[in-house]
Amino acid sequence: IVEHCQDTLGEGRDDLPWWEILIVKNTGVGSSACVVRVHHVIGDGLALVGAFEKFLTDVDGASIKSPISFKSSASSAGGGGNGKKKGIFSTVWSLVEATGHVLMLGATKYDDDTVFSKMNHSKMKHSGKREAVVFPTIPLDFIKRLKTAAKVSVNDILMTAVSQAIHGYCEAQNDPVLAKKGPSIQCRALLPVGFPRSPNELNDPGTAMRNIWCMVSCDLGVGHKDIEDRLTHIHQKTQEMKEKPRAYMQLKVQNNLGPYVPTSAGQQTVYDTFSRHSLVLTNVPGPSKKCLFAGKPAKSVQLFFDNLLTQVDLMSYAGQIYGNMIFDAEQLPDSIIFGRLYAKALVELAKRFDVIVPPEVQKAACP
Repeated sequence: IVEHCQDTLGEGRDDLPWWEILIVKNTGVGSSACVVRVHHVIGDGLALVGAFEKFLTDVDGASIKSPISFKSSASSAGGGGNGKKKGIFSTVWSLVEATGHVLMLGATKYDDDTVFSKMNHSKMKHSGKREAVVFPTIPLDFIKRLKTAAKVSVNDILMTAVSQAIHGYCEAQNDPVLAKKGPSIQCRALLPVGFPRSPNELNDPGTAMRNIWCMVSCDLGVGHKDIEDRLTHIHQKTQEMKEKPRAYMQLKVQNNLGPYVPTSAGQQTVYDTFSRHSLVLTNVPGPSKKCLFAGKPAKSVQLFFDNLLTQVDLMSYAGQIYGNMIFDAEQLPDSIIFGRLYAKALVELAKRFDVIVPPEVQKAACP
Protein backbone atom coordinates (compact mmCIF):
# COMPACT_ATOMS: atom_id res chain seq x y z
CA ILE A 1 0.00 0.00 0.00
CA VAL A 2 2.77 2.44 0.94
CA GLU A 3 4.67 1.62 -2.25
CA HIS A 4 1.58 2.28 -4.35
CA CYS A 5 0.94 5.58 -2.57
CA GLN A 6 4.33 6.93 -3.62
CA ASP A 7 3.25 7.67 -7.17
CA THR A 8 1.74 11.05 -7.98
CA LEU A 9 -2.03 11.12 -8.20
CA GLY A 10 -2.99 12.35 -11.64
CA GLU A 11 0.38 11.67 -13.26
CA GLY A 12 -0.29 9.99 -16.59
CA ARG A 13 -3.98 9.90 -15.72
CA ASP A 14 -5.23 13.30 -16.81
CA ASP A 15 -8.69 11.92 -17.48
CA LEU A 16 -9.13 10.92 -13.82
CA PRO A 17 -9.83 13.03 -10.72
CA TRP A 18 -7.08 13.32 -8.11
CA TRP A 19 -8.61 10.67 -5.91
CA GLU A 20 -9.08 6.92 -6.07
CA ILE A 21 -10.45 4.01 -4.06
CA LEU A 22 -8.50 0.73 -4.02
CA ILE A 23 -9.67 -2.59 -2.64
CA VAL A 24 -6.78 -4.74 -1.41
CA LYS A 25 -7.96 -8.29 -0.83
CA ASN A 26 -5.88 -10.42 1.54
CA THR A 27 -6.14 -14.08 0.56
CA GLY A 28 -4.16 -15.12 3.64
CA VAL A 29 -4.99 -14.81 7.34
CA GLY A 30 -4.78 -11.01 7.59
CA SER A 31 -7.45 -8.40 7.01
CA SER A 32 -8.27 -6.88 3.66
CA ALA A 33 -8.14 -3.11 3.17
CA CYS A 34 -9.95 -0.31 1.44
CA VAL A 35 -7.54 2.47 0.51
CA VAL A 36 -8.97 5.91 -0.16
CA ARG A 37 -6.36 8.20 -1.75
CA VAL A 38 -7.06 11.91 -1.96
CA HIS A 39 -4.72 14.63 -3.19
CA HIS A 40 -4.23 17.32 -0.55
CA VAL A 41 -5.19 20.03 -3.04
CA ILE A 42 -8.79 18.80 -2.80
CA GLY A 43 -9.16 19.56 0.90
CA ASP A 44 -7.55 19.63 4.32
CA GLY A 45 -8.07 17.27 7.25
CA LEU A 46 -11.20 18.96 8.57
CA ALA A 47 -12.80 19.15 5.12
CA LEU A 48 -12.05 15.49 4.43
CA VAL A 49 -13.46 14.41 7.81
CA GLY A 50 -16.63 16.30 6.88
CA ALA A 51 -16.71 14.58 3.48
CA PHE A 52 -16.22 11.13 4.99
CA GLU A 53 -19.22 11.70 7.23
CA LYS A 54 -21.37 11.73 4.10
CA PHE A 55 -20.73 8.06 3.33
CA LEU A 56 -19.87 6.60 6.75
CA THR A 57 -22.60 5.26 9.02
CA ASP A 58 -22.71 3.53 12.37
CA VAL A 59 -23.43 -0.21 12.55
CA ASP A 60 -27.19 0.54 12.54
CA GLY A 61 -26.95 2.61 9.36
CA ALA A 62 -27.41 5.98 11.09
CA SER A 63 -25.25 9.02 10.35
CA ILE A 64 -22.22 9.38 12.56
CA LYS A 65 -21.66 12.31 14.88
CA SER A 66 -18.77 14.53 13.90
CA PRO A 67 -15.69 14.01 16.11
CA ILE A 68 -14.64 17.63 15.54
CA SER A 69 -16.15 20.73 17.09
CA PHE A 70 -16.57 23.37 14.42
CA LYS A 71 -17.29 26.23 16.78
CA SER A 72 -14.92 29.11 16.21
CA SER A 73 -12.27 29.24 18.91
CA ALA A 74 -9.54 31.80 19.48
CA SER A 75 -7.28 29.19 20.96
CA SER A 76 -7.58 26.94 17.92
CA ALA A 77 -5.98 29.62 15.77
CA GLY A 78 -3.62 30.96 18.38
CA GLY A 79 -4.15 33.98 20.57
CA GLY A 80 -6.24 34.13 23.71
CA GLY A 81 -5.60 30.50 24.58
CA ASN A 82 -5.10 31.30 28.26
CA GLY A 83 -8.47 32.95 28.59
CA LYS A 84 -7.01 36.38 29.42
CA LYS A 85 -8.12 39.39 27.40
CA LYS A 86 -5.18 41.31 25.97
CA GLY A 87 -4.89 45.06 25.69
CA ILE A 88 -4.60 46.79 22.33
CA PHE A 89 -0.82 47.29 22.51
CA SER A 90 -0.23 43.72 23.64
CA THR A 91 -2.41 42.45 20.80
CA VAL A 92 -0.63 44.56 18.19
CA TRP A 93 2.78 43.45 19.45
CA SER A 94 1.68 39.79 19.38
CA LEU A 95 0.61 40.17 15.75
CA VAL A 96 3.88 41.90 14.80
CA GLU A 97 5.95 39.24 16.58
CA ALA A 98 3.95 36.44 14.95
CA THR A 99 4.32 38.01 11.49
CA GLY A 100 8.10 38.26 11.95
CA HIS A 101 8.24 34.65 13.10
CA VAL A 102 6.29 33.48 10.04
CA LEU A 103 8.36 35.47 7.55
CA MET A 104 11.68 34.29 9.01
CA LEU A 105 10.81 30.63 9.55
CA GLY A 106 12.37 29.61 6.23
CA ALA A 107 15.64 31.29 7.24
CA THR A 108 16.02 29.82 10.71
CA LYS A 109 18.77 27.43 11.75
CA TYR A 110 18.58 23.90 10.40
CA ASP A 111 17.71 21.25 12.97
CA ASP A 112 20.72 19.62 14.58
CA ASP A 113 22.37 16.84 12.60
CA THR A 114 21.26 13.86 14.68
CA VAL A 115 20.92 10.44 13.08
CA PHE A 116 17.17 11.14 12.87
CA SER A 117 17.52 14.56 11.23
CA LYS A 118 20.72 14.22 9.21
CA MET A 119 18.88 14.02 5.86
CA ASN A 120 17.33 17.46 6.40
CA HIS A 121 19.52 20.07 4.73
CA SER A 122 19.58 22.65 1.93
CA LYS A 123 19.85 20.00 -0.80
CA MET A 124 17.50 17.34 0.53
CA LYS A 125 15.44 15.45 -2.04
CA HIS A 126 12.64 12.92 -1.95
CA SER A 127 14.34 9.61 -2.73
CA GLY A 128 11.14 7.88 -3.77
CA LYS A 129 12.01 5.05 -1.38
CA ARG A 130 9.61 5.28 1.53
CA GLU A 131 8.73 2.69 4.13
CA ALA A 132 6.26 2.74 6.99
CA VAL A 133 6.40 1.57 10.57
CA VAL A 134 2.94 0.98 12.01
CA PHE A 135 2.80 1.89 15.70
CA PRO A 136 1.09 -0.33 18.29
CA THR A 137 -2.60 0.43 18.71
CA ILE A 138 -3.19 2.35 21.95
CA PRO A 139 -6.51 2.61 23.85
CA LEU A 140 -7.73 6.21 23.80
CA ASP A 141 -9.00 6.02 27.39
CA PHE A 142 -5.47 5.17 28.53
CA ILE A 143 -4.14 8.32 26.84
CA LYS A 144 -6.95 10.37 28.41
CA ARG A 145 -6.11 9.00 31.87
CA LEU A 146 -2.49 9.97 31.29
CA LYS A 147 -3.37 13.51 30.23
CA THR A 148 -5.68 13.95 33.22
CA ALA A 149 -3.04 12.71 35.66
CA ALA A 150 -0.34 14.93 34.09
CA LYS A 151 -2.72 17.92 33.65
CA VAL A 152 -1.82 18.35 29.99
CA SER A 153 -3.57 17.66 26.67
CA VAL A 154 -3.91 14.46 24.64
CA ASN A 155 -1.67 16.06 21.99
CA ASP A 156 1.00 16.74 24.64
CA ILE A 157 1.03 13.07 25.65
CA LEU A 158 1.27 11.78 22.08
CA MET A 159 3.93 14.31 21.07
CA THR A 160 5.96 13.35 24.14
CA ALA A 161 5.77 9.67 23.15
CA VAL A 162 6.97 10.49 19.62
CA SER A 163 9.76 12.71 20.97
CA GLN A 164 10.86 9.99 23.40
CA ALA A 165 10.88 7.44 20.57
CA ILE A 166 13.19 9.70 18.53
CA HIS A 167 15.45 10.12 21.58
CA GLY A 168 15.53 6.36 22.13
CA TYR A 169 16.35 5.75 18.47
CA CYS A 170 19.25 8.21 18.62
CA GLU A 171 20.53 6.46 21.76
CA ALA A 172 20.29 3.05 20.06
CA GLN A 173 22.33 4.44 17.13
CA ASN A 174 24.98 5.86 19.53
CA ASP A 175 24.30 9.34 18.19
CA PRO A 176 27.29 11.62 19.00
CA VAL A 177 25.17 14.76 18.59
CA LEU A 178 22.74 13.58 21.26
CA ALA A 179 25.62 12.76 23.61
CA LYS A 180 27.25 16.14 23.02
CA LYS A 181 24.33 18.58 22.99
CA GLY A 182 21.79 16.89 25.26
CA PRO A 183 18.74 19.05 26.09
CA SER A 184 19.91 21.87 23.80
CA ILE A 185 19.29 19.80 20.64
CA GLN A 186 16.98 21.45 18.16
CA CYS A 187 14.57 18.93 16.60
CA ARG A 188 11.38 20.56 15.37
CA ALA A 189 8.13 19.26 13.95
CA LEU A 190 5.79 21.04 11.60
CA LEU A 191 2.28 20.67 13.01
CA PRO A 192 -0.70 21.13 10.66
CA VAL A 193 -3.30 23.45 12.19
CA GLY A 194 -6.80 23.31 10.70
CA PHE A 195 -9.10 26.29 11.18
CA PRO A 196 -12.72 25.75 12.24
CA ARG A 197 -15.59 26.12 9.85
CA SER A 198 -19.33 25.99 10.42
CA PRO A 199 -21.64 23.06 9.63
CA ASN A 200 -23.25 25.28 6.98
CA GLU A 201 -19.90 25.63 5.20
CA LEU A 202 -19.36 21.87 5.34
CA ASN A 203 -22.81 21.17 3.91
CA ASP A 204 -22.44 23.66 1.03
CA PRO A 205 -20.87 21.93 -2.03
CA GLY A 206 -19.24 25.24 -2.95
CA THR A 207 -17.33 25.57 0.33
CA ALA A 208 -17.19 22.05 1.83
CA MET A 209 -13.92 20.97 0.22
CA ARG A 210 -11.42 23.66 1.11
CA ASN A 211 -7.91 24.03 2.43
CA ILE A 212 -7.96 26.33 5.47
CA TRP A 213 -4.87 25.26 7.32
CA CYS A 214 -1.22 26.02 7.84
CA MET A 215 1.94 24.57 9.39
CA VAL A 216 3.24 25.69 12.78
CA SER A 217 6.76 24.96 14.02
CA CYS A 218 7.23 23.26 17.40
CA ASP A 219 10.43 22.05 19.06
CA LEU A 220 10.01 18.53 20.49
CA GLY A 221 12.65 18.66 23.23
CA VAL A 222 14.27 15.50 21.86
CA GLY A 223 17.49 16.07 23.83
CA HIS A 224 15.83 15.78 27.24
CA LYS A 225 16.72 12.53 28.98
CA ASP A 226 13.98 12.58 31.60
CA ILE A 227 10.50 12.00 30.18
CA GLU A 228 8.80 14.41 32.61
CA ASP A 229 11.19 17.17 31.51
CA ARG A 230 10.25 16.29 27.93
CA LEU A 231 6.53 16.49 28.69
CA THR A 232 6.98 19.83 30.47
CA HIS A 233 8.94 21.21 27.50
CA ILE A 234 6.30 20.11 24.98
CA HIS A 235 3.42 21.38 27.12
CA GLN A 236 5.08 24.79 27.32
CA LYS A 237 5.56 24.85 23.54
CA THR A 238 1.97 23.86 22.77
CA GLN A 239 0.63 26.42 25.25
CA GLU A 240 2.75 29.04 23.51
CA MET A 241 1.22 28.00 20.18
CA LYS A 242 -2.27 28.48 21.62
CA GLU A 243 -1.48 31.85 23.20
CA LYS A 244 0.38 33.42 20.29
CA PRO A 245 -1.32 34.16 16.95
CA ARG A 246 1.36 32.47 14.85
CA ALA A 247 -1.00 30.03 13.15
CA TYR A 248 -3.42 32.86 12.35
CA MET A 249 -0.67 35.01 10.84
CA GLN A 250 0.79 32.05 8.94
CA LEU A 251 -2.58 31.54 7.28
CA LYS A 252 -2.94 35.26 6.53
CA VAL A 253 0.53 35.51 5.01
CA GLN A 254 0.20 32.42 2.82
CA ASN A 255 -3.29 33.36 1.62
CA ASN A 256 -2.79 37.10 1.12
CA LEU A 257 0.90 37.44 0.27
CA GLY A 258 1.45 34.08 -1.40
CA PRO A 259 -0.59 34.79 -4.57
CA TYR A 260 1.57 37.85 -5.35
CA VAL A 261 4.92 36.11 -4.91
CA PRO A 262 6.53 34.51 -8.00
CA THR A 263 5.87 30.76 -8.08
CA SER A 264 9.58 29.92 -7.86
CA ALA A 265 10.01 32.13 -4.79
CA GLY A 266 6.96 30.61 -3.11
CA GLN A 267 8.18 27.08 -3.78
CA GLN A 268 11.64 27.94 -2.44
CA THR A 269 10.14 29.40 0.74
CA VAL A 270 8.13 26.24 1.39
CA TYR A 271 11.18 24.08 0.64
CA ASP A 272 13.41 26.15 2.94
CA THR A 273 10.86 25.82 5.75
CA PHE A 274 10.44 22.07 5.36
CA SER A 275 14.13 21.28 4.98
CA ARG A 276 14.92 23.06 8.26
CA HIS A 277 12.59 20.77 10.20
CA SER A 278 12.87 17.10 11.10
CA LEU A 279 9.33 15.80 10.64
CA VAL A 280 5.67 16.57 10.14
CA LEU A 281 3.45 15.36 12.98
CA THR A 282 -0.32 15.29 12.77
CA ASN A 283 -3.09 13.97 15.01
CA VAL A 284 -6.59 13.63 13.54
CA PRO A 285 -9.69 12.82 15.62
CA GLY A 286 -11.95 10.18 14.06
CA PRO A 287 -15.36 8.70 14.91
CA SER A 288 -15.73 7.44 18.47
CA LYS A 289 -17.63 4.30 17.40
CA LYS A 290 -17.00 1.71 14.72
CA CYS A 291 -18.39 2.67 11.33
CA LEU A 292 -19.59 1.03 8.17
CA PHE A 293 -17.78 1.97 4.98
CA ALA A 294 -19.74 0.97 1.87
CA GLY A 295 -21.72 -1.32 4.14
CA LYS A 296 -18.65 -3.06 5.55
CA PRO A 297 -17.37 -2.58 9.14
CA ALA A 298 -14.06 -0.75 9.36
CA LYS A 299 -12.02 -2.62 11.98
CA SER A 300 -9.10 -0.18 12.10
CA VAL A 301 -7.81 2.95 10.37
CA GLN A 302 -4.42 4.23 9.25
CA LEU A 303 -3.59 7.64 7.80
CA PHE A 304 -0.57 7.50 5.47
CA PHE A 305 1.02 10.64 4.06
CA ASP A 306 4.10 10.43 1.85
CA ASN A 307 5.94 13.71 2.45
CA LEU A 308 9.33 15.28 1.78
CA LEU A 309 10.03 14.98 5.51
CA THR A 310 9.58 12.04 7.81
CA GLN A 311 5.85 12.01 8.61
CA VAL A 312 4.14 10.76 11.78
CA ASP A 313 0.37 10.34 11.45
CA LEU A 314 -1.86 9.59 14.44
CA MET A 315 -5.60 9.06 14.29
CA SER A 316 -8.22 8.09 16.85
CA TYR A 317 -11.03 5.74 15.87
CA ALA A 318 -13.53 3.71 17.87
CA GLY A 319 -11.74 4.22 21.17
CA GLN A 320 -8.25 3.44 19.84
CA ILE A 321 -5.33 5.52 18.58
CA TYR A 322 -3.69 4.27 15.41
CA GLY A 323 -0.39 5.62 14.17
CA ASN A 324 2.51 5.19 11.82
CA MET A 325 5.69 6.81 10.60
CA ILE A 326 6.63 7.12 6.92
CA PHE A 327 10.32 7.79 6.29
CA ASP A 328 13.23 7.49 3.87
CA ALA A 329 14.25 3.84 4.09
CA GLU A 330 17.85 4.65 3.17
CA GLN A 331 18.28 7.23 5.93
CA LEU A 332 16.84 5.53 9.02
CA PRO A 333 18.24 1.99 9.48
CA ASP A 334 16.73 -0.33 12.10
CA SER A 335 13.63 1.86 12.13
CA ILE A 336 11.37 -1.04 13.15
CA ILE A 337 12.12 -0.18 16.81
CA PHE A 338 10.16 3.10 16.61
CA GLY A 339 6.86 1.35 17.36
CA ARG A 340 8.24 -0.31 20.48
CA LEU A 341 9.91 2.92 21.65
CA TYR A 342 6.61 4.79 21.19
CA ALA A 343 4.79 2.29 23.41
CA LYS A 344 7.67 2.24 25.89
CA ALA A 345 7.41 6.01 26.31
CA LEU A 346 3.72 5.74 27.18
CA VAL A 347 4.48 3.01 29.73
CA GLU A 348 7.15 5.24 31.30
CA LEU A 349 4.69 8.14 31.54
CA ALA A 350 2.14 5.85 33.17
CA LYS A 351 4.67 4.79 35.81
CA ARG A 352 5.52 8.42 36.58
CA PHE A 353 1.88 9.43 36.99
CA ASP A 354 0.62 6.20 38.60
CA VAL A 355 -1.69 5.22 35.73
CA ILE A 356 -2.50 1.55 35.06
CA VAL A 357 -1.01 0.32 31.80
CA PRO A 358 -3.22 -1.85 29.55
CA PRO A 359 -1.65 -5.31 28.98
CA GLU A 360 -1.47 -4.82 25.21
CA VAL A 361 0.52 -1.59 25.62
CA GLN A 362 2.84 -3.23 28.15
CA LYS A 363 3.43 -6.09 25.71
CA ALA A 364 4.11 -3.72 22.79
CA ALA A 365 6.77 -1.93 24.86
CA CYS A 366 8.78 -5.11 25.44
CA PRO A 367 11.67 -6.10 23.10
